[in-house]
Amino acid sequence: MGVFEVLPELLHNSVVGYPYPTAMQKKMAVVMLRSGKLHPRVLVQMDAVNKVLEEADITHEIINAKGDSLLAQVLSLILLGDFMSCYLAILHKVDPSPVAIINKIKKYRRNTDKSSKQDITIFDFRCDQCINSGVNLLSLPM
Repeated sequence: MGVFEVLPELLHNSVVGYPYPTAMQKKMAVVMLRSGKLHPRVLVQMDAVNKVLEEADITHEIINAKGDSLLAQVLSLILLGDFMSCYLAILHKVDPSPVAIINKIKKYRRNTDKSSKQDITIFDFRCDQCINSGVNLLSLPM
């Protein structure tokens, strides 16, 4: 299972729970995505989290974005995340391609929330077509 959190919120939430329960420490790994284009304050916060993880003896890795432009760096980290998801699924002998549960949620949303048809348009990159969604907030990992 994966969890996504951004700085500085991570400093108030997940970081407090990393050492507990102790039985979980060896069953988890923290992957931090880093870009030199982040605000210097965020880079300092990442260094602080790194130290906390080291002291708690929690497996962690800092992955540096590749590319010169912000767009290239964002895309490099998104691609890495996609590859990691597929690789982990294969390691656990799970086919990463079915999205039956996601399709079920989309169908449920279409059938129950008629008011949000015009809220926002997002791109479904799996099929390169535009779809309507009731989502009111989108975020990119940066």
